Amino acid sequence: CYFITYVLARAGLSAPMLLLFSVLSVWEPRDKYGRLIIRPNYAMEASQLVLVLVLGMTYCIIAPMVSFACMAYFALTTLVYSWLFLYVYTPEYDCHGKMWPQLFTGTLVGLLVGVLSLAGVASAYVGPTSGCFGGCFCLASLIMWLFPFFEVLYARPSNFIPLEVAREIDNVCAGNVEHLFCSDYYLDPVITGKSQGLRSVDGSSGC
Repeated sequence: CYFITYVLARAGLSAPMLLLFSVLSVWEPRDKYGRLIIRPNYAMEASQLVLVLVLGMTYCIIAPMVSFACMAYFALTTLVYSWLFLYVYTPEYDCHGKMWPQLFTGTLVGLLVGVLSLAGVASAYVGPTSGCFGGCFCLASLIMWLFPFFEVLYARPSNFIPLEVAREIDNVCAGNVEHLFCSDYYLDPVITGKSQGLRSVDGSSGC
């Protein structure tokens, strides 16, 4: 009951309060056109979404009503965040999707905990030698296998540009990218005289 109330409170109070950002941020800095600059807090907002998702997957077996509470929460937050990211938020930086693998891993952990909870309930009611417990054990094993599967197939390749894509970019640029490179990029700053040790001599340095 506690987590159902928690999710419903987030759906009925916390999510609609996000719409007040444009009102509560009247003292925030403005751009050259006089428009408010409101930055999204990715860490806070993404962690809250994943928290509700993990709670739903963990307790949907023990308390099935939490699934309906989570459905209402995500339906409302979809509308709220769609409006915020389209008309309110001003992007501050691009993390190139680096935060999503961590959020996805947390989601899989919540799914695994939910299946293990179901396995515990099945073991308590019908015994550890029953088919229900065996099915839950197989499902938990499958979820654990998904961790290295997604890591090898998606997470690691996402950190690099495939050679085929790089070759296509080179063909499109047709040799017009040389001016973007710096010839002394890989030289030691001590050799080039640009090390922090030399710059720290300046009295204006904060080092």
